[in-house]
Amino acid sequence: MVKVPKAEKLARNAQLGQPGVQPRAICVRCLAKRRAPWTPCREASRMARRAAASTALRSVLSCAGSSYPPATMRQNARATRTLRALLLVSTALGVPAAAGPALAQSLTIDNNTSVTLPSGITTESGGVVVGNTTGTNPAGAPGGQLIVPVGAQLNTPGFTIGNMAGSTGEVIVDGGKIQGIPNTGQNVIGNGGAGVLIIRNGGTVDTTVTPPGGSLTNIGIGPSSMGTLTVEGTGSTYREGGTGAPAFVAALGGGSLATINILAGGAVFSAGTIQIGGTGRATATISGQGSLALAGTSLGVGVLPTAAGSSLTVTDGGRATATTLFYMAFNAGNTASATVSNGGTISGTTLLVGFQGDADLQIQSGGTAVASGSTAIAGGGGSSTVEVSGTGANLMAQGGLLVGGGGDGTLTISGGGIVSVTGNTFIAGQCSDSGGLPVSSCSMANGGPFQGGSGSVTVTGGGSALNSSSALFVGQYGLGSLTISDSGTVLAPGGTMLGGFGGQGTINIGAPAGAAPVGPGTLVTPFVLFGGTNDLLVFNHTDTSGSYVFSPLIEGGAVNVLAGVTTLTANNTYTGPTTVNGGALVVDGSIASSSLTTVNSGAALIGTGTVGQTVINSGGFLVPGHSPGTMTVNGSLAFQSGAFYVVQVNPATASNTNVSGTATLAGTVAAVFAPGAYTKQSYPILTAAGGSWAPGSTASKPTVCRPTSERE
Repeated sequence: MVKVPKAEKLARNAQLGQPGVQPRAICVRCLAKRRAPWTPCREASRMARRAAASTALRSVLSCAGSSYPPATMRQNARATRTLRALLLVSTALGVPAAAGPALAQSLTIDNNTSVTLPSGITTESGGVVVGNTTGTNPAGAPGGQLIVPVGAQLNTPGFTIGNMAGSTGEVIVDGGKIQGIPNTGQNVIGNGGAGVLIIRNGGTVDTTVTPPGGSLTNIGIGPSSMGTLTVEGTGSTYREGGTGAPAFVAALGGGSLATINILAGGAVFSAGTIQIGGTGRATATISGQGSLALAGTSLGVGVLPTAAGSSLTVTDGGRATATTLFYMAFNAGNTASATVSNGGTISGTTLLVGFQGDADLQIQSGGTAVASGSTAIAGGGGSSTVEVSGTGANLMAQGGLLVGGGGDGTLTISGGGIVSVTGNTFIAGQCSDSGGLPVSSCSMANGGPFQGGSGSVTVTGGGSALNSSSALFVGQYGLGSLTISDSGTVLAPGGTMLGGFGGQGTINIGAPAGAAPVGPGTLVTPFVLFGGTNDLLVFNHTDTSGSYVFSPLIEGGAVNVLAGVTTLTANNTYTGPTTVNGGALVVDGSIASSSLTTVNSGAALIGTGTVGQTVINSGGFLVPGHSPGTMTVNGSLAFQSGAFYVVQVNPATASNTNVSGTATLAGTVAAVFAPGAYTKQSYPILTAAGGSWAPGSTASKPTVCRPTSERE
């Protein structure tokens, strides 16, 4: 008859519910001193029940993690091997993987020790610290390392990796799982030291619990701390949750550095916020089809006032999504950048690129940014830019677009990029939670409404387009400009309004004034309405073919022609001045209400339409008609000395100018004859209600410009 040891009987009695003393916890330190440490385990394999073995196992882990941490063991490596062996033996005994009650003791792994949890076992612990005081040794081993392989699970209320200055810690969840348990608190990767968390091969870290306040994850907290999170591969997941206000924050402490890599289908979920760059600097990369960062509320890049240089890259099918607000550089002093390309997508209900800080968003070929609500660039202050460049680059503002509210905003669309706006587009408008473009962040509680900044939009290159489903407002509350060049297109079927509420708006076709002319773009809108006399429509382009036509009705404001040949076909009603400083203005509609049309040296006024009071200065040209034709001047016409009046003649008729007021004639008349058979006759070339001849004028002695063989 085999004699059963007393400890074995007690374990059996406990399993059967009989009274007796509970088994003693087996300590790793004690086992390391025994000559035959496995004898109790061999006997237990015959008679102990699974629950008793599981209880003993948890006691072993408790002892290793708290009462006798690795730093106090005689030999760290030997103790680690002993712990693994004990866990493997308990697996062989058939101990179930189901978790038992949480242990009060914490687990600390330090002094360049590595611990691998066994597959098939759920380990329960108090708080876990990996890398407490020890740094990386000369062999490259971190101060502490924890590996959670496939089938292993660690239940803990919280973990810290790289706990103190100079320490290094690494946790690798290699197909296994770390699960938060009730009363989960803060999980930290880099708490003064350097911490690394790698989740791969379908591994999971899930902090989702239901205590008040939810849970919090910090990556890099405290001065000089460094934290790195890598989630790689399909099914690999980091999940932040809870019923309170869970948050996932990268680089919270001043001077801290944080790196987030979500790759090849990995995912990070937060039931609350995701903040990339608190008061430190954070860099996040989301790359690969299926890779995802999803925030249950807001997702931000550059959060607190001292955050500088935080960045986000989303590419190759990756996605960064906020259920509510996606923002960049929220506070004054922030600088933040983001790049989206090659199938990458960022999205939110509201897209805020620079609220009070300085932000730069690059949407490159194949990249997409989507806001189901409002999109604002430099809504509250600062200076922020968005560039949409390359084939397949898209910004979708499905609740309206604001470029420059209280700050200075810039939007550039080039290389085939497209910005699609559902609703109105505002350039230098107002950011508020009611009027202008409604943005909740621009509420009175946050200091709103915000206005008085500047806005600049440039659409350049074939295929590049700003498509607004409604109206376009330029310079309502500040200095606003829209430049359309090199076959770029702007669509505003609800009309285009410049100025209005103390601001000033300018539309440039080609290049702005003072810049070298470039190819023209096209504005497709029924009208351009100027709200003040300082609003401008500028034509400064390189098309001299005569084929460029500007057809929208122009109301109010002023028109400047600097280069290129531009044709106006509408019966315009604007009252500001028309100045032709270069190139040619062809009027085939009407600009009769313009207060004064001035043609300066090297420039020309051409066409069969109607103009108002007109002055042709020295070196300027008036060319009525189109081979030939008649121009009407509704007012007075004055040719200054050195001006040119060019008359086009064919065998039947000649160009003519009808002046309803007086004509003051000086300068030179030049006649251009079309080919044909001519007879000697007189051609009326100008009629006026009154006028005068300037002394020395050659207006009565036309210069004939035709082939010698056809001269009389």
